[in-house]
Amino acid sequence: MTTPIELQVAPGFRYLKDLYPESRGMGLSYYPYSSIYSGLVPSWTATAGNLTAPPAQEVVITPGSAYLDSQLSTLASEVTLAVPTTNAVVGDNYYYIILNPSRRVVPYIGSTRPSTLLNGDFVSEGDWAVQCADLDEYLIANAFFKRTSGSSWQQSIANDPINDLIFQAPIVPSQKGKNRHWGNQVAPKVTASNFQVNIVEKRVYIGSVYPPYVNSNSLALLRDCASLHIATLVINFNEGTGAARTLNTSKSYLTVVNNVKNP
Repeated sequence: MTTPIELQVAPGFRYLKDLYPESRGMGLSYYPYSSIYSGLVPSWTATAGNLTAPPAQEVVITPGSAYLDSQLSTLASEVTLAVPTTNAVVGDNYYYIILNPSRRVVPYIGSTRPSTLLNGDFVSEGDWAVQCADLDEYLIANAFFKRTSGSSWQQSIANDPINDLIFQAPIVPSQKGKNRHWGNQVAPKVTASNFQVNIVEKRVYIGSVYPPYVNSNSLALLRDCASLHIATLVINFNEGTGAARTLNTSKSYLTVVNNVKNP
């Protein structure tokens, strides 16, 4: 059973110290800071249909900005997010609207290194890709690659002055104090592709080099999940019988979650 989404996303403003940028980026905090700064207001108008062919719903999100892992990211224009209800059942169906950050240290599964960030921008010189194994609840980082020039990637090697992972500085001075982990950098732009349904970014741990027959240390955290829960859409099918049950507009609703703006 997977962990509920509400327990995975970043909690945002909790304490008075969260008002101060110096304390947000893994300095005085042990959790990521993600919160709406302005705009990003979701709205929804029901699309009628039944369980025979459940209709996709559309959630419209206004332009605005949000702190994602303490770094300000901006949505320049309104987006319309399609919420598929293909697997809907009788009763309430929950769809969580999530805003995920565009990481500049991009985790990937398999052998093909990424060519773009989550927001659609091409990776650029100085960005990183992290080859990972997917263990369902989290990712394990096994190899690190730095974008050096053009379409070239160079694997991180100890004592290499160009890309020795141990001595890498943060990619961007994302906040006053610069007190953040190496893997937490976020691009300051979000687009429609950053908004996803029921999908949050997974924690990434650094794989151990210890052999399986020895007692090993706990894995180091490369970065935590900084996904921001924007809203919850509840779609209810209970009118009628069987597959002909139609969408009940009186019991379907959109709940805005992070509507308190935090500086």
